[in-house]
Amino acid sequence: MEEGKAPKPLLTKAQIEHMDSIGFEWVKEKENYFEKHVEELQKFKAKFGHCNVTQIKANKNRQYLNLARWCHKVRRTRNLQEEGREKSRYTYEWLSKAQIESLDNIGFVWENDCYDSFITDELFREKN
Repeated sequence: MEEGKAPKPLLTKAQIEHMDSIGFEWVKEKENYFEKHVEELQKFKAKFGHCNVTQIKANKNRQYLNLARWCHKVRRTRNLQEEGREKSRYTYEWLSKAQIESLDNIGFVWENDCYDSFITDELFREKN
């Protein structure tokens, strides 16, 4: 591309108008992302009777691995937030009071007795 010239758009004006007309969401709403996982967590609770989703347990039932990763990241985010530390690339934006209450209301387990790590000794042995 020549210096000073704008890049060619990826979509034509007609394509953009069509996407708008069918209700396409151009920006992924963070709130929707959070709510989607809360709904998934509620389904998990309905099935298993608790909200203690850990990555160790999810390794045995891979259907819940993404939910377990999300739960781990939420726990880590809140811990850093409460400690007054800076966010890292392994955390989300700080949780709002409403988000924390939403998780509290469904019984989210903030502290785990179980080591909440993706790599377990068993998985390590399988891979090596």
